[in-house]
Amino acid sequence: MKIPVGPALGKLITDCTVAELEAACDQVEADLCALNKMTHKARKWRQLVAAARPLLRKRKFPTGTYSTTEDANRALRDADEVGWLTAPSREVARLLEGTAVVISAFRADVQLDTFPDDEDPKRRVPGKSLLDTVARDLGLSWDANLSKRTDNGSHPYVRSCQAAGRVRNFDGTFRDIQAHAEVDVRDGSPLAKAIVAKFGGRARVELERRRQFVLSHADTAARLRGIRQLGLRDSYLPSELEQKAFFTARCVFTGQSDNEATRQVFDGHIAESFLPATSALFGGTKRAVGDR
Repeated sequence: MKIPVGPALGKLITDCTVAELEAACDQVEADLCALNKMTHKARKWRQLVAAARPLLRKRKFPTGTYSTTEDANRALRDADEVGWLTAPSREVARLLEGTAVVISAFRADVQLDTFPDDEDPKRRVPGKSLLDTVARDLGLSWDANLSKRTDNGSHPYVRSCQAAGRVRNFDGTFRDIQAHAEVDVRDGSPLAKAIVAKFGGRARVELERRRQFVLSHADTAARLRGIRQLGLRDSYLPSELEQKAFFTARCVFTGQSDNEATRQVFDGHIAESFLPATSALFGGTKRAVGDR
C-alpha cells in the first residue's frame, strides 16, 4: 500500500521511515475529518490508516526476532531512528540459515543508570548498571583474563583498566572488543581540576569519594569505551534518555529452516548440546547388571 500524501508520496508504507509514516497517517486522518461524505478516496484512505497504524506501533518499538535479512535491516533502521541502537553493525549483509536477529529494548533511569559528566554537568554518562544491561542484551562476553587492572600501583589515586571481550557479528563470526581507560584523581590532575571547578566547596568530599572507588571507575570507563565501538555514546542529555529507549541487537541460533534435512541436523545438534548438562544432573544412562 502506497502513501497518497506528504513528503513520502508514492512510497510503500513498509519503505517509509517511521517519521514519514507517522506524518502521513496524521495528514490522512486530518483530511478524512474534512470530508463530508464517504467517497472512493475516503474508503481507500481509511484502509491505509487501518493498515498503517498497527505497523507504525510496531515500528516505533521494533523489538522481536527477525529471521530474514530484509526484516532485520528494516527493524535495525527503525531502532536507530526511534531510539539509541547498540549493535555489531548497522546493517545485516547476510543471515546464516538457522539464525535470526533479536532486538531488545530497555529504558534507562537517569538517576540510577547514569552519572553526571565532569566535563559537561548538563550531560549524563552511562553507568555500570546500564553497561551491564547493554552487554547482556548484546551477548557481549567479557574475557576475565584480559579484562584487568593494568597500572603498576605506584600511586593510590591512579588506576587504569583494560576491558576485553567478544561479540557475535550478524554473519556468525566473532568481533573482538578491547579498550583501555585511566582515572587519575591526584591533586592537580585534569580530572581533579574539573571536579574542583564543578563542586566548589564540596570538591574535597567528592574527590575523596572518587578516590575510594577509583578502581571501579576505571573499570567502568574501560567497558564504556569498549561498548562505544558498537554504537553506545559517551554521554546523553537527560531529555534524550527520557524520550528514547535503548535498543540492542544480537545474532542468535534458532535452528529454524525451510529445508527438512537441514532442520533435522539442527535438531540433532541442539539435542546434543543438552546431553552433557542432563548427564551431570541426572547421571548417565544406567546399564543392566548383565551388561559388561
